[in-house]
Amino acid sequence: MLKIGDFSRLANTSIRMLRHYDEIDLLKPITIDQNTGYRYYNVHQLDIINQISNYKELGISLAGIREILESNGELDFIQKFMKIRMVELNEESQKIKKQMSLLENTIHNLGKDTGRLKYAVVLKTIPGREVISLRKIIPSREEEGMLWGELDQEIIKQKLSLSKDCHALAIYHDDEYKDIDIDVEIQTAINGAGKDSDHVKFLTTPERKVVSVTFRGSYDQRPQVSKAIADWLEASDYVMDGPMINIFHVTPYETPEPQNWITEVCYTVTSK
Repeated sequence: MLKIGDFSRLANTSIRMLRHYDEIDLLKPITIDQNTGYRYYNVHQLDIINQISNYKELGISLAGIREILESNGELDFIQKFMKIRMVELNEESQKIKKQMSLLENTIHNLGKDTGRLKYAVVLKTIPGREVISLRKIIPSREEEGMLWGELDQEIIKQKLSLSKDCHALAIYHDDEYKDIDIDVEIQTAINGAGKDSDHVKFLTTPERKVVSVTFRGSYDQRPQVSKAIADWLEASDYVMDGPMINIFHVTPYETPEPQNWITEVCYTVTSK
């Protein structure tokens, strides 16, 4: 029999690892000297060590290796593990490819001067809310401000209480980007409910999963923001599944300086 140190050298496996194999019942020594604590192995156990090393190279867990060894070489049982590992490796490979693509997009979007992401894409959930809603087709994007004026008048008229999360939100219902005849819906979260009119509706909005970019500055950045999101989606496990949404965190009504405006562009998504 071989003492643990001699066996370790022959097996090209560390003593620490051999002790770990003993602790998890993967490879037990033939005997342990009660006086010295030395572990003794049989030379025939070298074959088991080689099997363990080979399976570890394939990325199979120690728990899985123990099951394989306990199967006493049953071919179908071992093939099952090999096939499962192939599926895992394929999934890992696809994930790595997507991460590489996301890294390329991230490098491209890094600000040259700041070293920070110019447009950081985030996956998030917009919770459902009780809202007052106004939807119209407007001739141009410049007319959107008039809708907010109408909505504000209705809020004052009905003496509504705004929710703590009352960010102004615009949903664009057209299937593609348009500069004229835009189907836009604006919403503000409220406490309680009001009375529907010819102009406004009171709704409970659904929860939405979105990818979003929050940016500071003028609205003319929106095309670049949309491209950053499109690039992210191309390399992700998500596809668009609904309208584009703008959340206006800081608006021209609060500050006239464009450099202080904060806008979040969102696209509704679902898993592929």
